[in-house]
Amino acid sequence: PASVTLDAAFRTASFWSLNAAFILTTLAAITIGVHLIPYLIERGYDTGFAALAVGLIGLMQLPGRLLFVPLGGQLSRRTITVCLALMQSTALAALLLMDNLAGVLLFVALFGMANGMLTLARASLVVEFFGPAYYGSINGWVGFFTVLARAAAPLGAGLMFTLFNSYVPVLWTLIGASTGAAVCFYLAEIWWARRGATKVATMGG
Repeated sequence: PASVTLDAAFRTASFWSLNAAFILTTLAAITIGVHLIPYLIERGYDTGFAALAVGLIGLMQLPGRLLFVPLGGQLSRRTITVCLALMQSTALAALLLMDNLAGVLLFVALFGMANGMLTLARASLVVEFFGPAYYGSINGWVGFFTVLARAAAPLGAGLMFTLFNSYVPVLWTLIGASTGAAVCFYLAEIWWARRGATKVATMGG
């Protein structure tokens, strides 16, 4: 793809939509990483199992990353990113609504694989949208916004738990965030396609 400068990227709706999507998926990932153990203990699971579940999420990132490349050859970029965010949302819904061991295991598998693929998607999407020439500066800003999300996620979830004395509102918020990320990924593609069509029409005129 033709490279876009950092300043030009800032002026595109796609850049901000992508950032919103990455922020929302990061909020979910980091909140779960910090709060899953107390949530599972609250649900009656022992400490050892709760810690194992967190570890298995990390383990499931590996098959997710191995699947990312072949899926990229079969599905469009828009389809993959939207599905990954919805996969994260579905995993969180399983954790919240399936009050049994099967729900926890389904959550671990889906959430871990989605996280693994989303890590790769961030790097590849920046290049595919904006080209390689200014990748460092553009991805640096993307990383800056996600670092802010990483810092805010545990604190925000903790404050919400303190306010409601329950993790249920926290999980519903994360489900909404992941679903919102799917919308943001979709809009980023739509707006980028329209930008390209506008440039072609302008050149033709």
